[in-house]
Amino acid sequence: MPTLPTELVEQIALHVAVPGLSVAPPAGLQNLFPLNRAFFNCSHRLRRLEPNALTPEVLAAELVSRCRAMTRLRRAQVGPTALLPEHDLWTAYLVLLEDDGLNRQWLLEYVNIRPKVVDNLEVSFAALSDNYSQWPPETVGTALSAWILALTDTQAVEYPAGQPALSTEDHVVQLLFIFVYTHFLYHSHFGLWYLWDLPVAADTPLANAALNFMQSRISPIVPRHRQMHVDANSMPAHFGIQRMMAVPPMAHAAIACYFGRTPWATRPPMPAEGQDEARRWLNTHWQIGRTRFFGGPEGAGSEMRDNEWRRLTLCGNLYSGVIPGLGSFVRPGELEGRWDGYFRFPEIRQHQEIVAHYPGPPPQTLRPNPFMANVFNQTVQWRLKEYHCLAPNVPLSGKQEWALDAFFPPGFRQNHRFQDGSLLIYDEMRREWTKYVPHDPSINMGHVLDTIVLGHADDYWEAAMQRPAIIVYGRVRRADGLIILRRDATRSSLGYGNWLWYGYIHCGLNWIGRFTRTDHDIRTVTQGGSFIMARTAQ
Repeated sequence: MPTLPTELVEQIALHVAVPGLSVAPPAGLQNLFPLNRAFFNCSHRLRRLEPNALTPEVLAAELVSRCRAMTRLRRAQVGPTALLPEHDLWTAYLVLLEDDGLNRQWLLEYVNIRPKVVDNLEVSFAALSDNYSQWPPETVGTALSAWILALTDTQAVEYPAGQPALSTEDHVVQLLFIFVYTHFLYHSHFGLWYLWDLPVAADTPLANAALNFMQSRISPIVPRHRQMHVDANSMPAHFGIQRMMAVPPMAHAAIACYFGRTPWATRPPMPAEGQDEARRWLNTHWQIGRTRFFGGPEGAGSEMRDNEWRRLTLCGNLYSGVIPGLGSFVRPGELEGRWDGYFRFPEIRQHQEIVAHYPGPPPQTLRPNPFMANVFNQTVQWRLKEYHCLAPNVPLSGKQEWALDAFFPPGFRQNHRFQDGSLLIYDEMRREWTKYVPHDPSINMGHVLDTIVLGHADDYWEAAMQRPAIIVYGRVRRADGLIILRRDATRSSLGYGNWLWYGYIHCGLNWIGRFTRTDHDIRTVTQGGSFIMARTAQ
């Protein structure tokens, strides 16, 4: 330090000592490794990186690389022929996954990142925005832009009564709702949700049989192409290493962005006058999910995003190779408790119109309109309980034909029982009972071989919404942490139906994904939609 120029030392001291000062780096900083802590969060390094990525030389190079990427993004001018470089978008996205407060501040204050990614999406969706001549593309650049938009959004927009005036950002978010409602066109998972035993080579008889079976049950329409990963040699170096990275599904970012700006006018109908308790309940719980998107007011630190990092680095290609890692992507107890959120899906006529137009241009009914009359918008509250299969026990099989039953044996309702608090399920493939113990905080993650989830709707929700009783059951796929739950109405004669829900836990608190009907005619494209839930303290 004594050899540094006085004016540089003064700038460093000022930046470190004065809260809220601009997060831009002092001039001349780029070769100074010891200052890394002053400008980027670094608590994630010991948890995620190899020892050889923690040397002073590597950290100094990473600081220089980040400062340059942030400066390029800050100066970038997005236009029809000039989109944001994917290398720099990767850097910004990874910086957000490492955020403990300072990184996000960097991107918002110094880079002014939100208008940049909004412009990037608007230009990418130009054909959609101008005349709806084509379906929006899902590229690496659009996926990363949507995720950066979602991870930096803390304010839920509450539209006033009547038609709101949409800003450019609101307009782009409205364009994203195509990804929310066309669940059968845009993949939302790292590995196909109807495959349980992953990784598996895509051209094996097992994969082909599963694909053919589920395509006949779920959708005769081939989903749009989504790039699943970026090869290491095409990635920017991250702490001295170029890694193959899985591309995060754009659909989940679109769901988070769009649900976070849900117009008040499309919430479920209020209970009748006089039902004051139910009205207060609905007003309260309609807001819960908004305040907890990606961690809520208390924030989601980098530790809560460690599993996002693991999926990026280990799930780039789940159709070959070895099972990623040894631990689960969902921490034991992470699903236990109460979950509040929303789900949306188009009504049947609009759904049929969307299907009829594909692969032609999107129908005009999908134009941005925050007050869509033909969209069902509902709250959902579940109470879930976990059961774990611990070594040396053998987990329940995962037969592909069981996919629509959340990979439970078809006779699960009859062929299970509780004994000393444990759950016993009869495995039809192995012809023996499989034991799962209830979750306990003392359980070691390394001992968990499989996790089963059982649940039901919150009693208060059923009373307020006047819905029939439902049960929830499902499993957590070990390969990537995909949570697959089936929700059955115990009084199906009332038409509430049976649905399959599948998605990932993001940032430790939010479960985001799709749902689809399980009782559709095989000759039609299954009706479905999207959801976002947050675990609450209640």
